[in-house]
Amino acid sequence: MRPNNTSLKILLFFFSNGILFISFYFFASFWIERSKKYYLIPESFANQIQIYQSEDASNFRKKFNTQLDHIRSYYVLGENIPITEMLFTVINPFSSKKLNILLQGDSWGEQATSSNEIKQILNSFATKNKVGFVSAGIGSYAPTPETLQLRALRDNFNIHPNIVILIIDQTDIGDELYRYRHPVTDTSGKKLLSTRSDSYAEPHQDALLSIDKSNILKSEVNIFMKFYRYSTVAIKGLIDKEAGANVLAPLEKGVSPTDKDLFISRVRGYINEFFVEKSGKKLYIVTHPHRNHLLPADAKNAYKVNVADLVQVAIDGSSHHESITHLNINKVFKSVYEDFDGDNIFEPGDPASHLSRAAYRNNFLPYILNQIVLKQ
Repeated sequence: MRPNNTSLKILLFFFSNGILFISFYFFASFWIERSKKYYLIPESFANQIQIYQSEDASNFRKKFNTQLDHIRSYYVLGENIPITEMLFTVINPFSSKKLNILLQGDSWGEQATSSNEIKQILNSFATKNKVGFVSAGIGSYAPTPETLQLRALRDNFNIHPNIVILIIDQTDIGDELYRYRHPVTDTSGKKLLSTRSDSYAEPHQDALLSIDKSNILKSEVNIFMKFYRYSTVAIKGLIDKEAGANVLAPLEKGVSPTDKDLFISRVRGYINEFFVEKSGKKLYIVTHPHRNHLLPADAKNAYKVNVADLVQVAIDGSSHHESITHLNINKVFKSVYEDFDGDNIFEPGDPASHLSRAAYRNNFLPYILNQIVLKQ
């Protein structure tokens, strides 16, 4: 007896849906396993995450995220490490009886505390010269959050530096134009009150999303529920990103006169904040070229803008210019890295041109410290 059309349709329905079910199962399994390679936080960080999500750390993050957009993440925490490490690292305590130095910057500044090897360079410098030293670099910072961070350190932790080493990276231009373009000011519009990144829906959303992703990947639920929960969080992260916010775009495409003026005003804002206190004696601003700044000017990928030029304009137009030294490494690049193969100075494949650990430890940081004039 031949099967009727209804039976064939039912059979085809179950067969096709079975194929879809199996295909989706394998796709979901593949995607989850692939995601584990990139987003699964190792168990070695479990203690740091637990501390990061504790009440004390959460309150600390809430307070300073509100002012500064974000602070350091869970990876800096651990047993016997104060939660203040999310905002600054004490190399040698400040004291009114000695000269006190503060280092600020974005990821270029944070790299100064990225390993015990590098921290030891700062510690040796501070001990030898008998100075207080605090390192407060935080990734994705720029002059606006650094201005607010300096004020927060003074007001909340009695950190009043006599000398500041401020590392201004090339990406700070894009950060100011895309992330921090609309800070909160007082009614006069002159005094900064807080800043909020235009690139994320909530402060430090990237760290919180990373923890959520990892927890979902570790969960024991079935593959379909895991896929649903993970994709929901992943999509939320994509939506929260500001479309088109590319911190390298100003370097690649150039900057309008209006945007140049905005960035210069943000650097001057930092300068004014530092010298508003009598304790502020000397400001060193460090700028460093990226890989594409070293190409011939007519090369296809050569950058069109160098942050060093904008910083110099900000300094020249400041009433405090005599108390500011611009360490423009673009001008002394070959002498700073004379013992280095050019290909090994920057991290391979890094579009943001971060220095290799060896170049940072052996050349960049020692050069800066050697330029600091220590006198009361």
